[in-house]
Order: sequence, then structure tokens, then C-alpha cells
Amino acid sequence: MAARTTATAALHAAVTRGDLEAVAMLHADDVDLEGLDAGGRSAMALAAARCDAAMVEQLYRLGVDPGRADGTGAHPFFEAATATTPSLEAQALTIETMASWRAVDLDCENRDFGTALEVLCARPPPAHLQERVGMVVRMLLLKGAMVYRGGLTCRPVRDELHRRVRGWLATQRGLDVWLAGCHHGLTADFDASPARALRNVPMVRRLVGAYVPMLSTAECARLRHAAYAIQDSIDDEAWHAETHAFPHVACYPM
Repeated sequence: MAARTTATAALHAAVTRGDLEAVAMLHADDVDLEGLDAGGRSAMALAAARCDAAMVEQLYRLGVDPGRADGTGAHPFFEAATATTPSLEAQALTIETMASWRAVDLDCENRDFGTALEVLCARPPPAHLQERVGMVVRMLLLKGAMVYRGGLTCRPVRDELHRRVRGWLATQRGLDVWLAGCHHGLTADFDASPARALRNVPMVRRLVGAYVPMLSTAECARLRHAAYAIQDSIDDEAWHAETHAFPHVACYPM
């Protein structure tokens, strides 16, 4: 038992340091990579909370279940999505990596917290976290995290998210129309129009993509579902407010 505890401590220390080679050596020595420390934390949850994408991917390749909660009820993906200290680039890469695995549930619920999306939208974020929260919420929606009717109880955040989702969809529709016009646009002489010629210039495509990221059909469908769910919540709240069916839900800043 003592040897197992020591091995788990060595594993977690290596994960905290980001030492990929040490983790590989411990795995070769038959150390349980899913072992929990004294606080009930798992190596995968620790790596995800640090947004160490390389470590998370190595543990996954060595057979660790990325969708398994640790002894505290913390899911690795939830830890990565709600982290506040890693860099934005590291967090985005970790979420991107984990969201691509079928074993990961984007709507996993931590004990007494709800889903990552619900936690991030539970209250207006402080100023120093606004960019981070906005980036993560957008990524979660595009990757398929569900918005349930009535799940977003903070009105200011819900209304702002609704405005942004509708804006993203409107921007994508406008871009689709512009690209379709460029692709099919012809002059009276049946020559390619100037806009169509510009569309074939690599620099123009890069510039357009830098300002207006192209969304896939699946991503647009997920955003539309989110917009419909939020609109349903807004309509339900308006109806209940008129009929006094239940008191308004208050929302307080952090």
C-alpha cells in the first residue's frame, strides 16, 4: 500500500511538472496512471486543470480514461474548461484536444456545479476573465455543448450570449452570401467578376478568415440550437412574468 501511494505521488509530481518522460517511465514500471492521491485527485484531472495539452494527450494514449471523474467528482474536461490561470492558448488547445475524443462528455456535470457551460454563464465574469470566458463559451458551443431551456439563469449573461450567438450566425450568413456571389458572379461578357477573382487570391482568403472565421455546417447548427434554446428561455420568462407564475431569478456579480 505504501509503495502504491509513493508511486501515485511520483506520478502526480511528474504531471504537475509536465514531465512527459517521467510519466512514460512510470507507466513502463506498471504504475497505475488512474491512481488517486490523498485528496482524491487523478493525474488526468490535474493535467487538465493545468491545461497541459501534451500531458493530457500522453495520458490518454497510455490508456487513461479522459471521461472518468476523480474521487472529488471532478471531470477532467470540466477542469480544463473552467480553469482561470493557464494561458488562453494552452486552454484553447486542451479543450480542442479533449473535445475530439469520444470518451469525453462536453456536458459532464461536476458534483454540485452543473456543466462547464452553465458554470461559466452562472454570473457575469470579472473584467480580467471576460476574454477567457467568452473564448471558452464560444468553443464549447461550437464543439456541441448543449444549452438547455432554463439552464442559464443569469439574465445579463444569458441575454449577452443570445446577442452574440445571433451575431455569429448573422455574420456567417452574410459571409456565405458574399462567397456565393463571388463564386457565381459573372459579368455581362461571361467573364469572371472582379470579386470572384479576388476570392481566388490566397491573401484575400487568409484576411477574410482572420476577421470572420468560417464555420462548418455542424457548427452553425449547434449555434442555431443554442439560439433557439435561449430564445425559449426568454419567451418562457416573459410569459411567467406576465402571469406571475414564479419570482424572477436574481443574478449577482462575482
